[in-house]
Amino acid sequence: YVTISWREASVTQSVTVLPAESVTIEGENIIAEPTAEDKNYVEGVRNGYQGSVGAGATEAPGVADTSGGAYLKGLFGSSDGKSGAVARFHIWSDTAARANIKLYVSSCDVETSGDDNAWHPSVMNDVVFNDVFAVRIGTDGDLKDATPGDDVIVEGGRTEDGSVSMALWENWREIDLGTFDLAAGDNIVELENINSALTNLAGEIFGLNVDKLVVEFV
Repeated sequence: YVTISWREASVTQSVTVLPAESVTIEGENIIAEPTAEDKNYVEGVRNGYQGSVGAGATEAPGVADTSGGAYLKGLFGSSDGKSGAVARFHIWSDTAARANIKLYVSSCDVETSGDDNAWHPSVMNDVVFNDVFAVRIGTDGDLKDATPGDDVIVEGGRTEDGSVSMALWENWREIDLGTFDLAAGDNIVELENINSALTNLAGEIFGLNVDKLVVEFV
């Protein structure tokens, strides 16, 4: 209830507070040829360097299965003059609005056990977000930098006994990109991979997995 008083008079009125509307865009929700009916989706704009092992990275951006779901794959950085990968999360707003935008990622800085170059991940090291992605937010043709500070760390994970555990890929960290003014219609959050690599050795994978983008209209 809210009470408003003026001189000798006052009035009390009940007020209903509604929770912010939330939109979740899953990383694997990739649409190759979007239409006017597609409103919240991921667009794989450009592949980056494609290596030969690990995390399904030899394919274009798509779905990579983990022990509990899927995430955006193929977002590897520049190598040998090839451009880094770019993905765009498209957010539809019926009217001009304010929204808080959060990205959920996990480390892909792999440390392996064993000496046979086989896939034996035992440790995911911590990764500085800015070392991997540049973020831009806006509308098509008018994207502005929204990269978080250098103190944003995505913690890795490790098994207790050094055994293989795909759960290492799912140590998701919430990255709060901030609150932004969205235009009526299509809005874009663009991720450009500026620094990661995948080599022929299983122990040399570096980067971040992308699970989802959450938009909370305020």
